Amino acid sequence: MGIFKRNKPLFFLQGKRRNQKAFKQLCEIGFTPAEARRMLIAGNNIRVKHLARNANITAPTIYAACYGTRNNATGQAILAKALDIPITELFPEEERNG
Repeated sequence: MGIFKRNKPLFFLQGKRRNQKAFKQLCEIGFTPAEARRMLIAGNNIRVKHLARNANITAPTIYAACYGTRNNATGQAILAKALDIPITELFPEEERNG
């Protein structure tokens, strides 16, 4: 009869942009964008070492971009792509311009 059959297309759409929604919620409840980014990286089991190796930049550069201590466009773009969040939302304007 299929009453308990999972609707896969609907199930897939529920997870779409979940990182973006989580980032917004974390910022709304009082976390800084840098703290929210760290939580998403940990929550998604993202290995910065592997991101750095694939992009030919150092892992500390990506970490510095994540923590907001260094404005590196390449590091920011890599994190935004890995988390599937637009770079303008993941790194607010005041952080990107210093």
